[in-house]
Amino acid sequence: MRFFAVVCGLSLLFSAMVGSSGMWMFDPTSLLIVIFGGSLHVLARGGLRQRFEEVVSNFGDGAVYWGWLSMLVGLVGIGAHYTVDRGPELPAAVAVALLSVLYGYAIKFLVAAPLGTRVADTKIFSG
Repeated sequence: MRFFAVVCGLSLLFSAMVGSSGMWMFDPTSLLIVIFGGSLHVLARGGLRQRFEEVVSNFGDGAVYWGWLSMLVGLVGIGAHYTVDRGPELPAAVAVALLSVLYGYAIKFLVAAPLGTRVADTKIFSG
């Protein structure tokens, strides 16, 4: 049942990302920062001696943290290079900066949280 809910949630998110603005909302740099930052957060929180459900939970939390950090870096970059002449480009740049937060929460709520709960419930990887 959880797998079905995750698939439906990802489908809903995908359709909202494609249909809401008429353009594909994908920024590979933001996604890589969120995934790599979440992985670093796992190592920083517990190293290599963690149970699988702790790894999944820490990865989800790290994805959200790095999503927010990436957004802040993007907004600082926008502010540093903003001029009145480049005004029409501002909404697109802000949208790209916000994508990292979207990716972080999507990873946490649609992937990491259900998977971590599933593993914790079944005690497959518990020590």
